[in-house]
Amino acid sequence: MTEKKDPISILIVDDQPVMRDGLRAILGQEPDMNVIGEAGNGRVAIEQFRKLRPDITLIDLQMLEVDGLQAITTIRDEFPDATVVVLTTY
Repeated sequence: MTEKKDPISILIVDDQPVMRDGLRAILGQEPDMNVIGEAGNGRVAIEQFRKLRPDITLIDLQMLEVDGLQAITTIRDEFPDATVVVLTTY
């Protein structure tokens, strides 16, 4: 008997709502993935990560307030095992 695993939880971080919507739509078609949160800047991404503890964070680098690199650094300082994938046109 195969044990059913929980879906991979994902936090999407991008300052462009269209990009977040597109990623959510694409990932929503995958039965083993679940978008559990979104953020439009690095400050909110840090807050969301602390609250949600996603398996994977998809993050853009260029954002206002706190950019992606600063957010990644803060998240990884607090949660060294955090998995972060950078998606950017930078």
